[in-house]
Amino acid sequence: MVSFSKTDIFKSWNVGFVLDEGLANPGHEFLVFNGERSIRTLFIHFKGNAGHGSRFIKNSVGEKVTKFLQTVYEYRRQQELNLEAGGSCISLGEVSTCNLTGAHGGIAYNVVPAEFELTVDFRLATDVEISDFEAMLDDWVKQSGDDVCWRYRTPNAVLKEHSKSELNADTNPFWRSFISACDKLEIETKVRIFPAAADSRHLRHMGYDCIGFSPINNTPVLLHDHDEFLNKDVYLRGIEIYEEIIKSLSSC
Repeated sequence: MVSFSKTDIFKSWNVGFVLDEGLANPGHEFLVFNGERSIRTLFIHFKGNAGHGSRFIKNSVGEKVTKFLQTVYEYRRQQELNLEAGGSCISLGEVSTCNLTGAHGGIAYNVVPAEFELTVDFRLATDVEISDFEAMLDDWVKQSGDDVCWRYRTPNAVLKEHSKSELNADTNPFWRSFISACDKLEIETKVRIFPAAADSRHLRHMGYDCIGFSPINNTPVLLHDHDEFLNKDVYLRGIEIYEEIIKSLSSC
């Protein structure tokens, strides 16, 4: 999307409003996403003393990795508690998540390695200041021991700010048309922050208003899970909903 948005073809379209993907909802409402959490995929690099696995190696990477992961998972636990405490008033997109997604290191089963690297996937809530998050990471690696550092997996692709579109029916004719179509269809919508990531995050930073919307209700969220499914009636109803919404947006 970043590359395509710079082409003459894209510029010639004179885009006024972007309709991107959304998520299923187990309830009867249809979810509309006007923003996204910020993706921060990190490499955490550890250096320490090497030696034979039969010895008590001081200042090893294993000790430092353990300290860092304890901090990460305590942060994760607090965010999960915040989500549970919020009940129906908040959604996953309104808290931050972090998960260990990779671990790399070691040269032999009986050798303590001199270096080790973790991959951690962070998704930051829109109320988290990026500078505060990076300062927190600096503190975490400092607490883990010497010769520990972090870096972004793709530093040139990291957006510096959160991605969010302000939706106001009084000032935004496209949003007004979207809501009007939903009213005509007699469907109830709920605006949320997208918990994952979509192409619209790049377009929002270019100044385009974007919403994520998939007409899928009464369906469990099985994103990339086993046996993900869509009931045929929900699917066919979704086609009718798209027809009305796209027709309404196109008439602006």
